[in-house]
Amino acid sequence: MPEAELRSFDWQRLSLPVLAEHLWEWGISTQALSVRLRSLGPRTRCRGVAAALTLKTQTFLRRHWAKPPGPDPITLRMELAAEHSASPLN
Repeated sequence: MPEAELRSFDWQRLSLPVLAEHLWEWGISTQALSVRLRSLGPRTRCRGVAAALTLKTQTFLRRHWAKPPGPDPITLRMELAAEHSASPLN
């Protein structure tokens, strides 16, 4: 989550579907983004975004992300992450 990119957003006008697209592209959780935004200070704060980021990542994405047709990519990513974290190499 590059600081320059996060600061370039107009957080007061950023729609939740656009934010969901960024979360998906960055591969981060709502909690991670919330922590990052708090660390960057008031220019990145917006009540609507802050409230939305209290949702679990999967819930937020299911409500706001325009996922592509086909198999559910949210579930697939969650399954891959679970497999990766269970790997003995980690």
